[in-house]
Amino acid sequence: MSLDDGWSLLCKVVLGGGDAEELEHLKDVGMKIVQKCNGLPSAVKAIGGILCTKERSKMVWANVLSSLNFSSPVDPLYGIMPALLLGYRDFPCHLKACFLYCSLFPDGYLISRTSLTQMWIAEGFIKEEGEVSMEDTADVYLEELLMRSLLQVVDSHLEGHAKLCKMHDCVHELAVSMIRCESTVGYLQQGSQGGGYVKPQLRLSISGDEEMRDFPERVKKQEYYSLRSFQGISSTV
Repeated sequence: MSLDDGWSLLCKVVLGGGDAEELEHLKDVGMKIVQKCNGLPSAVKAIGGILCTKERSKMVWANVLSSLNFSSPVDPLYGIMPALLLGYRDFPCHLKACFLYCSLFPDGYLISRTSLTQMWIAEGFIKEEGEVSMEDTADVYLEELLMRSLLQVVDSHLEGHAKLCKMHDCVHELAVSMIRCESTVGYLQQGSQGGGYVKPQLRLSISGDEEMRDFPERVKKQEYYSLRSFQGISSTV
């Protein structure tokens, strides 16, 4: 992606489709941010998701630019991961929990908006805020993840609200790596050597292409005494 195309994309994400002229005074630092993204649209979207929540000033944007520390170009993901990490660190606590929960779904899995928000509520991630229902608050959190380009809309209702969404593969990789560091989630994948990543403290995600008749026994053998949430997903459904 060219620098001009990257700038146009950044403006679109920050403004939500508004007039790019509103950001003309930030174009010089904005182009430097785009250049740091190495032509990767996903990286530009991730940074745009951060900037759209911040003050539109040169000082703020320059601080974001200086925070982008890139690893060796040998790494094919070197242009996206620093942007994603920066966005993750910028999250408020409640949004981090909701974001990390999405790692329970396999990479590329189509996630139902209604199911996801209900799961967040059941997990206790959503708190009542005055007269606003938990369902409405969960919808706001989901829209924020979409605005930050950490979830992608796959299908929408007629009124424009997301119906199905998914995680970009790089975003999913980040979420999985972050939540594994916290040792709160385990993963089992059918056909994996050694049974996959196990010994979770709170949540277990199981996925496979075939019927998962053998998984209950495997779960029992691992003695998940503290298991709170179980997510069984078959790609054949």
